[in-house]
Amino acid sequence: KSITSEVFVNYFKSHFPSVEVDWEKWLKTPGMPLVIPKYDDSRQQKSLEVAKAWSNGDISEKERESLSSKQVISTLTLLHTYDNVTLETVKQLEASFHFGDSQNSEILFAWCRVCIKHAMILSSTKLWSSSPRKVE
Repeated sequence: KSITSEVFVNYFKSHFPSVEVDWEKWLKTPGMPLVIPKYDDSRQQKSLEVAKAWSNGDISEKERESLSSKQVISTLTLLHTYDNVTLETVKQLEASFHFGDSQNSEILFAWCRVCIKHAMILSSTKLWSSSPRKVE
């Protein structure tokens, strides 16, 4: 069920009568919220560090093992945005981690974007196999 701002404000005031809020600013000011909470972004920071290292050709299997699958997706997505990644680096990443053989469709998608950007053909991957994949 959707509610209006007026219903929310009234509910808030009735449950937190001692809290003062400048509702005019909160509801009418454009842009980011007036107060932005600090979130734990350590996992994203790790993805940023690894993507930067990989973009510079510094590839470590130890780093890769420390990443969750979501961090791998994030790292590959970030890697796609860097312009300093060489074709040799992309080949080295594939040789080291075999992203092209991943059974995780999100990892495979992110990896294919990196490869397409660098014109690397993934002839060895299951994605391009001659037998059709069954979609369930």
